[in-house]
Amino acid sequence: RGLERGLEQGLEQGLERQVANQAKTLLTMLATKNIAVDDASRDRINACTDTDQLSTWTVRAVTASSIEEILR
Repeated sequence: RGLERGLEQGLEQGLERQVANQAKTLLTMLATKNIAVDDASRDRINACTDTDQLSTWTVRAVTASSIEEILR
């Protein structure tokens, strides 16, 4: 049981790091493109735990010119 719990914790921590890295990548991309990010949008990005949603936003950021286009 201890080994199982350790594996579960490791997977949870890995997922948390992945989510944090995805959010950081998205915010870095937006800064690089000079897209203004208001506090509410930044909070929404940082609070998101859905890796698919973060990926969708990151793909949108490639061609978007505003935060509204990305988070729609």
